[in-house]
Amino acid sequence: MRQLILEENTRVQQVLDAMPDGVLIVDGGGRIVFANAHAEALFGCSASDLIGQFIELLVPEAFRAVHERHRNTYAAAPATRPMGSGVELHARRRDGSTFPVDISLSPVEAEQGTVVVAVVRDATERTRMLTLVRQSEELYRMVVEKASEVFYRVSIGDDPMRGRVEFVSPQCETLTGHAPEAFLNNPHLWIDSIHPDDYDLLMETTKSVLSTGTGQTRYYRIRDRSGQYHRMADRIVPWSDRKGRVGYQGVARDITERVEANEARQRLERELAQAQKMEAVGRLAGGIAHDFNNLLTIILGYCDMLLPRLDAADPSRPEVEEIAEAGRCAANLTQQLLGFSRRQIVEPKILNLNTQLLMTQDMLRRLIGEDVTFTVDLQAGLWPTRLDPSQLTQVAMNLAANARDAMPTGGSLVLTTANAALDEVYCATRQGCVPGQYVELTVSDTGTGMDPDTLAHVFEPFFTTKPEGRGTGLGLATIYGIVKQNGGFINVHSDLGHGTRVSIYFPRYVGTGEPVAGELPESAPVDGTETVLLVEDNDQLRRLTQKALTNLGYTVLDAPGADVAYARCREHRGPIHLLLTDVVMPLANGVEVAAHVTAQRPGIRVVFMSGFAAHVIADRGALPAHARYLQKPFNLDKLAAAVREALDAAPPDA
Repeated sequence: MRQLILEENTRVQQVLDAMPDGVLIVDGGGRIVFANAHAEALFGCSASDLIGQFIELLVPEAFRAVHERHRNTYAAAPATRPMGSGVELHARRRDGSTFPVDISLSPVEAEQGTVVVAVVRDATERTRMLTLVRQSEELYRMVVEKASEVFYRVSIGDDPMRGRVEFVSPQCETLTGHAPEAFLNNPHLWIDSIHPDDYDLLMETTKSVLSTGTGQTRYYRIRDRSGQYHRMADRIVPWSDRKGRVGYQGVARDITERVEANEARQRLERELAQAQKMEAVGRLAGGIAHDFNNLLTIILGYCDMLLPRLDAADPSRPEVEEIAEAGRCAANLTQQLLGFSRRQIVEPKILNLNTQLLMTQDMLRRLIGEDVTFTVDLQAGLWPTRLDPSQLTQVAMNLAANARDAMPTGGSLVLTTANAALDEVYCATRQGCVPGQYVELTVSDTGTGMDPDTLAHVFEPFFTTKPEGRGTGLGLATIYGIVKQNGGFINVHSDLGHGTRVSIYFPRYVGTGEPVAGELPESAPVDGTETVLLVEDNDQLRRLTQKALTNLGYTVLDAPGADVAYARCREHRGPIHLLLTDVVMPLANGVEVAAHVTAQRPGIRVVFMSGFAAHVIADRGALPAHARYLQKPFNLDKLAAAVREALDAAPPDA
């Protein structure tokens, strides 16, 4: 019998030793009567060292007194239950170190009375994992609460767009003006705030995510509480839980500023490309106009020579007069081309725009007609600017004419001026704008307006939406060239069916500039006997000019370019009274020729003739101060007047 008992005890010992947890048996007095092998490993001491010891040996010293009281309480009403439910328990090893444990207690009746079987499990790994989970949850909560994005989760039924909002982060209130509770209590609030135009695509993307199980990004606009729409990028993925609920969760980001910045960048790129295109077209137009002006000067010049020889009854006279009139019309057209290409020779003056516009007010009223209400609103104390008065008149007339044509059945035209201080923020989104102080001229109409495609081409020469024969397409192109020539920029805002507003900005003038000499008045031909050095690279034009001056009695030394001119200047033994030179020529331009000749012949008068100034001058838009010029195309009366006036003027050094 004893042998059977020993064998049974051995089997029990083996079973208990095989358990993965420590097993301790404690008698009614609190002493340990058994410890399995895992308990030995767990506490770092042998069973023989544990047996007979109070269980408090394995309790951290700080908790021993409390543990003993709880043990006595348990002994009075023993039951199978976890020890310290809801409390984090720690045990003490032989070396004094402590570690977290889970303990379950079971009372067992034995020969010596009631004993307690305590199963002890090392909770170090579980506690570590719980700590990591808590840290992860805390990190997630911090990210969700502090991030600028909106985190949310939606469970759905049959309709993926009408789900229930299970969670939404606090940032939803910053974005929409609605607190999280509003979305939780009203599951339709989020979807009902979506822009109607974006709803179908949003639904399609959501269904795709749910059917494929693949995350996607949704782009849409959402309305906040004030009615303003925000552009959103919303990354969503499907989700499900143990309760069988399914839906999607996502992170929504407000990308309004990024989208607007990108749109502004694209707009500036388009404007830059357009400006470069306009510059290239302007160079071409300027070159064509310059060459064409030479031809027109020849045509008009020979007409002037022919007409005095033809009496009124000559059948050829009307034909020659028609040729001359056609030449003058063509000359006006080339002037517009030169204005667009910024190659006009100009006479800039310090102006008050208000004064100049008041002088043209009556002319503008007659131009726009009686069926258009014309209002002028000029700001008092307007800053001065510096430009050619004739250019300002040309700008105002072209703007008024365009506005009139856009209102065939009548309307309203408003002309305003204002001081404008433009900062970097304003200029950052406007091509050609440089921060500074400007004088603003705005013309607004209530006409037909323009669509974006038309608006993109308004400054291109010969582009027009008017019926054939009603316009040249050079009006706004000319304005563009004038504004750029004077260091300004131009904004055009137009909506189809809602009119157009053109705002022009001329730089404020703060210096003390000197006016440039104006165009010479037309007068009758005046004879002379002086010697003129004529420099012109166009052979036909040079022959015409030489013949005209010779007919007036002048001695003409002609030269096709700088080298021959310098030779004529050196070799001529008599005085040379006047240099008449073209501006744009190969090798050396007219300004350089004038500098060389005046160095050899001090006191010589100089008259420049050109369709536009050479690049050394045109970059500034004007000839040197007090320079005399003869604008091509010219007639013989203007040629004679220009030469005679220059010769009769005081010497340059007088």
